[in-house]
Amino acid sequence: MKRTFIGIKIKAQERFLNQLVDIRQRLVREKINWVNPERFHITLHFIGKSSDQLIESIDHELCALIPDFPRPEIRIARLGVFPNVRKAKVLWADLEYGEQLIELQQAIVKIMKQHGQEVEKREYKPHLTLGRLNYPPHRDRLNKVLEHYNHTVFDEQIIDGVTFFESQLDRTGPSYFPLHTYLFNEAIVDRISR
Repeated sequence: MKRTFIGIKIKAQERFLNQLVDIRQRLVREKINWVNPERFHITLHFIGKSSDQLIESIDHELCALIPDFPRPEIRIARLGVFPNVRKAKVLWADLEYGEQLIELQQAIVKIMKQHGQEVEKREYKPHLTLGRLNYPPHRDRLNKVLEHYNHTVFDEQIIDGVTFFESQLDRTGPSYFPLHTYLFNEAIVDRISR
């Protein structure tokens, strides 16, 4: 069995990487396990333990689904935390996106339901995880960083495709290995309204 999920790989551009260095410096006293930018991704659906048969069946359906979708444009902007500043466990960057990203995620969820997979009951809120906090943060310090980056656009990208990932856990954190990448329709781009 493999641990799998479906997601979108994010390639952080130089400006975003420089801002991440600044964020880390501002939060240097916090106990945060930072996500390596090479592992940045947006999760569309977490599957979990998957047999080879399930992977093959989902792969077949995604091969048919993804090329029908336009390439989505995303904007990575602002910082936030889950669940709240006082009990923050996850530091993330917010995403702005067009309707096609949500329609894509819903189409993938439909495929998962057809395969008997459990799906999230909560509304889908795409985000980019930057780090996981090990201890409750110093609220004032964290609030200052959140406020400082409240109106910041870190990056804008037009996404090429969706990836079916295998996730392997070890003591340094998860590593992600692409099982298959599915490309969007190159001729159409779903732009974010400005």
